[in-house]
Amino acid sequence: ATRNLLLYHELAKILPRFAQHGLPVIALKGLHLSELVYQEPSLRPMSDMDLLVPVDRLQASYSLLQEMGYLAPPFTNPEKESRRHHHLPPLTKKNAGIIELHWNLAAPNSSHPVDLEALWQRTHTQTLAGIPAQVLSPEDLLLHLALHFNSHNFRLELRHLYDLLATLEHYQEQIDWTVLQTRSQLWRARRCLFLALYLAHE
Repeated sequence: ATRNLLLYHELAKILPRFAQHGLPVIALKGLHLSELVYQEPSLRPMSDMDLLVPVDRLQASYSLLQEMGYLAPPFTNPEKESRRHHHLPPLTKKNAGIIELHWNLAAPNSSHPVDLEALWQRTHTQTLAGIPAQVLSPEDLLLHLALHFNSHNFRLELRHLYDLLATLEHYQEQIDWTVLQTRSQLWRARRCLFLALYLAHE
């Protein structure tokens, strides 16, 4: 709970700064789940903050976080990293946690073509740490959790399966299953989603 409160405290500083500079940002995974889905900061541990920005604003977002005191490994080059990975190396700041700055939900060499333009158009505005924040739609959140699980060869901790179950329970009245099925096909993630949901069910 203490770690999560620290991360949300830092998020409350980051979101207004990004807004001031006209930089769109989506709060991913734990930031979304802990406050909106689990609704109790001690129930869903977070080791870092995952933030998604448009690829054409990656350098500006990286520079802003550096201005705020976040440090990246030496020789980090956002332009080169964006061609190899879907997020930058972790940025760290003393007494403030870790940030993974994403520009995509899947790696460039992934077999899952995520339609980022449509994903941004589907975001929802919610309140995180007392600040308006953009989060993924329920269908995109489920697909992201499944893709993340798949990218680690389904070897993540049990809590990642419980994330799926908690998300299903929390958004059960909002999930459009026809849309989710269609989108999973467009992202070539149909089998990935099925297996993740099956394991969560079991």
